[in-house]
Amino acid sequence: MTRDCLQFLRSGRVVRLNEFLPRTTVLDWLRESERSIGTKEGCAEGDCGACATVVVREHGGRLVYEPVNSCITLLGQLDGAELITVEDLADDGELHPVQAAMARQHGSQCGFCTPGIVMSLFAHYHACNGATTREAINNVLAGNLCRCTGYRPIVDAALEACAEAADDRFIRSATARLQALRSLDDKLARRRAINDRYRHAFADTPGIGFLPDAPYGEPNHWLTVIAVDQAEFGATPSSVSAGLEAADIEARRSWKPMHLQPLFAGAPVCGGTVAERTFATGLCLPSGSGLTDADQDRVIEHVLAQQGTSSDS
Repeated sequence: MTRDCLQFLRSGRVVRLNEFLPRTTVLDWLRESERSIGTKEGCAEGDCGACATVVVREHGGRLVYEPVNSCITLLGQLDGAELITVEDLADDGELHPVQAAMARQHGSQCGFCTPGIVMSLFAHYHACNGATTREAINNVLAGNLCRCTGYRPIVDAALEACAEAADDRFIRSATARLQALRSLDDKLARRRAINDRYRHAFADTPGIGFLPDAPYGEPNHWLTVIAVDQAEFGATPSSVSAGLEAADIEARRSWKPMHLQPLFAGAPVCGGTVAERTFATGLCLPSGSGLTDADQDRVIEHVLAQQGTSSDS
């Protein structure tokens, strides 16, 4: 099953959008379309944190609250998630524990940065499980700038609010919200199925491999990348890509590591050679959730048709 719209949870309802500009940010949509203006625009480049919101996703069977700068988060990145803003925190007119602590500790003056600070602390409130430190809170607030209050009362408010395990309406509704996220759509399931079909199709093909999955979490296979071994397959990633392009199939080489790009030539490099090997052998195949089985079979057919056709890089 495929679809033609973006879906995410917002204030207990499912938002479905099928017409929006690819460059639309979450902040643009909140302020200009939904008219929720509690989230502020400060620097518009992800530095000040005034625009912080929280995106909730399922990880390991539980809800994880992640603060994001909405001015640089694209609207499309919300797909399959829940969006929480400062307007959502109060419960039937009663301030959220983080908001109440900020008020008691005088953690706001002009107030422009306050919504972003509150959202960063809200995410920490749910993440720390009642066990936090001043150092941890300083790290949480590293992306939130405040030019007038000073950080001591803000940190004091965080220490107060996070002294006990989270107990708010989001905790009480966690089971229902988790189920709502799971039932949003099948996009990730479709991408995983596409990856599985590629793996099955190329399982017996010498010289075609796949990047290993991480030993933790569950891969979403948002993008399927094959590794083409020229010696065994008889073709290079570039020649396979050219063959696909000739058949009007979009494919591209895998990402070029930053230290191999001219701008960073001579810069110190940490780590091993995984990125270099991936760039040398990798080819990104069509992987979108709208890809039909017939489309994918055509991709597979044209990849296999390139076997043994080239020895040049």
